[in-house]
Formats: sequence, C-alpha cells, structure tokens
Amino acid sequence: MANTKIEWCDKSWNPVIGCTKCSPGCQNCYAERMACRIASIEESKKPFKPVYSRVVINGKWGENVICRETKLDEPLHWRKPCKIFVCSMSDLFHEKVPFEFIRSVYGKMPMTKHIYQVLTKRPQRAKEFYESELKESGIEWSTLPNLWLGVSISTQKEAAEKIPILLRIPAAVRFISFEPLLEEIYIPGPLLNHGFGYAFNQKPEKINWVIVGCESSSKRRECKLEWIQDIVRHCSIAEIPVFVKQILINGRVSHKMSDWPKWSRIRDWPNWKTTG
Repeated sequence: MANTKIEWCDKSWNPVIGCTKCSPGCQNCYAERMACRIASIEESKKPFKPVYSRVVINGKWGENVICRETKLDEPLHWRKPCKIFVCSMSDLFHEKVPFEFIRSVYGKMPMTKHIYQVLTKRPQRAKEFYESELKESGIEWSTLPNLWLGVSISTQKEAAEKIPILLRIPAAVRFISFEPLLEEIYIPGPLLNHGFGYAFNQKPEKINWVIVGCESSSKRRECKLEWIQDIVRHCSIAEIPVFVKQILINGRVSHKMSDWPKWSRIRDWPNWKTTG
C-alpha cells in the first residue's frame, strides 16, 4: 500500500498494521474496514501469504498488532520526494509497538528527502518514547526537519487532554487532525498562538497545521458546518494554516469545493502538494 487517495499526503507507509479502538473517533474506523477488505482478498488468493487476516476477526480489529521488518526500507525505494502518511493502517505509538521498532521506523527518515507525517491518537505514549530516547540514547528527534507529528482529535475532552501533550513533544511540524469532528470544539487562542509550556529544548512551541473534516463512512455521525467554521476561525486568528478535507452537505459527504461555502474552500499550506 503506497499510493493513497488521502488528499493531504502522497503515499502511505505501513511498517505496522493492526490496531485497537481508543477514542470516540475510532467508532467507524476506515482502517478497520480496509483491513477487513484486504484480509478477504488475501484469504481468496492462496498461497498469497495472509497478513491482514491476522489482525482482524469477524469484521473487526483483533488483538494482534504486527510490526513488519520487511517494510522498513520501503520509502528508500521511492525516488521522488513525497509526503508519506506513516502507519495509516495502525498507530505507530500503539501500546503493542515496542520502542525499539519505533526507533527503527524513525531511523529511516534521515535517509530520504520525503516528509513523514506521523498521526497518533496516543500522544502520551509518543511523549514517553521521546523522553526515553532522550534519556537512554541522547537522540533528539526534533532535529529531523522532515518529521511532522500530529494528533487525532474528535471531541472537546480529547482537545483538552491531547493538545498540551503534543506541544511538549519536539517535531519540525506539529499538526492536529480534527477528523472526524464529532462536536463543537473550543480551542483557547493562546494554546494555538504561542503554545502551552515548553518542549524538551526549552523553546516555546505551537501548532503549525490543522486538518478538519466530517466522518466519511456510511454510518457517519453528525458534523455541523458551524463546528468546522469555528475551527477555521480559531486557526485564522492564530495564523495557522487549515486544510478542510470534507464536509457534510444535505447529509452527504462532499469533496467538491465548488459546492462548499466560501469560508470552507481551504487547502491552506505552503506548497502542500509535493512538487518533487
């Protein structure tokens, strides 16, 4: 799985597959549905080695999370610099992924000119990984200019808990994905404008980019336009680029920006389409 239809990246890289649900946004997990589809194809194509069938059971995530050593070098073979979504079929900071393996994943990043977008629902474990690395090996991953670290948030409770943690983790770019956005979320201006506390290098930190969108599955939950508009407004005040991914119009998911309200027609990020 390399090329992807996700608008804010070019490719996906999955050295880890399998996950467990840990937040309200996980209820209708797209990765779970995709894993089940891939698993059914694997099972029908013997002797094709089934991998995804080991991480799903009865149409849902099972208990297995698989670290795939054979996939670690995959980005090294992609010659054209691109934006890579790391672990679109899992969470790199899942509790079952050893720090040693995460270190192996990160170790590939300095070898290429790609941008690596790591999105997690588990920022506390990401913070523990960074603290462990700094303490045990002296590695400061904030020196990687091509590492973007993001957190996935769907509710106000998650925003209050997870954004401050993200701001304490060093990364070249910090971003938030409010997808699926499930309720109105208020973000204090100072939290976006000039950070919350300090990261390990004692420099004040901030959010650099925001993605926002409704849920896309057939079982999608409500996402009011005014909720997305509030996020856009908050970020505009804080001068943070926003990427509006998709919205609900008359109960249907719309990707056609010409049908959207003017304020929502945003793909705001410097050179967000990789030109290579």
